[in-house]
Amino acid sequence: MNTLQSSLYAIAIAFCLLGATQLGSLAPRLRVRFFTLYLCLSAGGFLLEWLLLHPGISAKPFVLVLLMNVSLLVSPCLYLCVREVCDTQRPNWRAIPANHRWLLLLAALLTLPLLSVIFGVHVTATYSFVIHSTMLLCIVIFTVQLPYFCFESLSRIQKKRSTMQDLFSSIDDSVLNALRLLWLALAIKCLVILFRTLYCMRFGNESGWGLNLVYTLDITALLWVLYIIFRHNPNASSAQCFEKRYLANEPEQKYRNSGLSQEDSERIAIKLQKLMETDHAYKEASLSLSDLSTRLGERPHYLSQVINTQLGMSFYDWVNYHRVQAARTLLRNSTSTILEIAEHTGFNSKSTFNTAFKKHCGLTPSQYRLQAQQESVTS
Repeated sequence: MNTLQSSLYAIAIAFCLLGATQLGSLAPRLRVRFFTLYLCLSAGGFLLEWLLLHPGISAKPFVLVLLMNVSLLVSPCLYLCVREVCDTQRPNWRAIPANHRWLLLLAALLTLPLLSVIFGVHVTATYSFVIHSTMLLCIVIFTVQLPYFCFESLSRIQKKRSTMQDLFSSIDDSVLNALRLLWLALAIKCLVILFRTLYCMRFGNESGWGLNLVYTLDITALLWVLYIIFRHNPNASSAQCFEKRYLANEPEQKYRNSGLSQEDSERIAIKLQKLMETDHAYKEASLSLSDLSTRLGERPHYLSQVINTQLGMSFYDWVNYHRVQAARTLLRNSTSTILEIAEHTGFNSKSTFNTAFKKHCGLTPSQYRLQAQQESVTS
């Protein structure tokens, strides 16, 4: 193992442990139990990988057993981390489906034949076959569980994003992006684990350039992800903002047994229209359904119902529609830059502005401005 690899492992371990210890002070009331555990498991995995590659370490079968068990826990831990953020109730290990919990236990038991080697068990040809067979079964369990937890995690993130569209006018949130990045890091790590295990079964524990390359990819990916996460959550205020937005109770089940009459629905629709067209509430980048509820004195659930059913949009799309209409006027009649127009109309980034504008107009802001200029010249 070269000096670069050793340095990367040391940095990765330190970064994971530092992140795990700092999460509590970053957001004292934020639910980060499984995120902390995920970082600790990642640090432990890196340490075990380093020990496995180090030529002077004895008891490598023991290290390999620990590494396989840690690897099996990483994807369920990220799944619980996602649920910790996206659900209204704090999850526990029972949130993992029972059949997958049994598979985890079975996989742990399958590592025992390899573990027995360190206690002086004589390894015959038959026993060696048993060890390799149990390790192969362990890999099979790993490959069965990985797609399930990855799919479930990503589905919950997407579902949460869809829910936020009914509550907030801006959903460029670093926390959901952080979960996606963690999911990507997990996918890379799992591929590395699978490659490493198959490589070691075929060629033994001697590392080659291919194995060194995937180790480096694994470490670099997680370091990059952690850097992005902590760069966008540098202080308690941002964490408290996240806590306020995402740890609030979910809205009522949509419109079931709603007591909103048609008359009240039309009255609320008029109030919403006035708020946008006269008061220009869309200019507030952080505008939320809760803000509108406070201003209008109406229940958030009723506002959401009117926007979804009467206006045929989510809250997110409805606010952005009004922002885009205002931006169209400015693009035609002002010399302001596109970024200045985006900020003036309530968008919190140029990329979000471009995406929303193209969705509602079929053109990018630059294309729309150019088209307007050409029409002005010809007329």
